[in-house]
Amino acid sequence: MAHTESRRAYDEFFVEFLRELGQRAPQLACSSERPYGDSIHFRSDKSNVHYHVGFGKREHKLRVDLSFDTCVKEANKAMFAQMYEQRDAIEAGLGFGLSWEKKEELQYSRLAVYTVGTICDPPDRLRALREWALETLPKFHQVLSRRISRL
Repeated sequence: MAHTESRRAYDEFFVEFLRELGQRAPQLACSSERPYGDSIHFRSDKSNVHYHVGFGKREHKLRVDLSFDTCVKEANKAMFAQMYEQRDAIEAGLGFGLSWEKKEELQYSRLAVYTVGTICDPPDRLRALREWALETLPKFHQVLSRRISRL
């Protein structure tokens, strides 16, 4: 897929995603601007802690995550550790396991869940991916928002 085609495909995917999300979970406000690229961001109650929905660049996966990305690496790792201490309760509340990605070598950390898929998938698969993200992101917000505010 050519660059302009993929850019258009991402934009179409996320425009439709945001339209449907606005109907299902209006409390989630997107903080990304168009054109969206391969991911979009949503604010949390804490500065530099964001929810994301995005396609991986190298792996063929769609991701919903919560990222800790302040300008202080140690603060990110400390917030991640506080969330990790609540791992069992968080995963029970979500109803699925997470990938806990401390990323010691990088500034940010995140907790994420993935499903297989790319922006090049056929329209019916893209609809299924969008539906998965529409179900998963509000669960993240519901289960994690109170915990984020206590960090």
